[in-house]
Amino acid sequence: MVPIVPVAAATHFNNQWGLKNTGQLSSQYAGIDINAERAWRMTKGASTIRVAVFDQGFEMNHPDLKNNVYGNGYNAVNGRSGAQVLGSHGTACAGIIAAVQNNSLGISGVAPGCKIMSISINMVSSDPPQSYANGINWAWNNGAHVINNSWGGLNPSSIIDNAINNALTRGRSGKGTVVVFATGNTDGAIYYPANSNPMIISVGAISYCGERKSSTSCDGKSWGSNYGPELDIVAPGINIATTDRVGKAGLSPDDYYSSFNGTSAACPFVAGVAALVLSANPALTAQQVNDIIERS
Repeated sequence: MVPIVPVAAATHFNNQWGLKNTGQLSSQYAGIDINAERAWRMTKGASTIRVAVFDQGFEMNHPDLKNNVYGNGYNAVNGRSGAQVLGSHGTACAGIIAAVQNNSLGISGVAPGCKIMSISINMVSSDPPQSYANGINWAWNNGAHVINNSWGGLNPSSIIDNAINNALTRGRSGKGTVVVFATGNTDGAIYYPANSNPMIISVGAISYCGERKSSTSCDGKSWGSNYGPELDIVAPGINIATTDRVGKAGLSPDDYYSSFNGTSAACPFVAGVAALVLSANPALTAQQVNDIIERS
């Protein structure tokens, strides 16, 4: 086995309870995390595995991301090559997936050896369904092994459904691209598109106490992770330390943010795990990756 290389030199790694919970937020619940260090004994991610971050676009020149960026990305708003940064949300998601490890900066991603692709959209109700479909289709057509979607709440659309089905069945030369969606944060039923296809991995959020994030969970925050029969798995989703847009444009004046919340934060944890699974065995189908994640 590959020995674990310490990552404590990263300035915010000790705050990443989702990767290694030492009781940072509550000593009573130390150990509730995704067991990242155990996974890293096998692989920290292969550079041949690519995760598309379909979001507001992420800062591809961020010092903790730039060495893991693949290509120039895609702008789903205007249908052109080259992603744009349309908000801070995407940079936060990208860091959880694949921030560079052991560079004495910031944080570590779940899959710090994998590559990330930026696909940008406004993530507002006025974005037409075709734009979302174009982003998903661009991802699998351009070699994404996993697509992270920390968005939802749209009206159901056959255009989006068809694009998701294309990714799941035609991506990766027919083995299927793994498609991961956030379930939503209204403490109610799972949002579309997370509820639309049984092959989607639908991700809810847990608190650092190991319970579904709800309005009454231990963290004291009022929102709740959506749940229901379509829910596949939960992941850390409260007070997540991650990358932020450089300077004052982001969620904090620092280049990092310590309180990223929601199923939007939980979703990229699972996308990162899927990337690690495919790094260990790239021959797996999307359904096999889903099964491995859900059963373990």
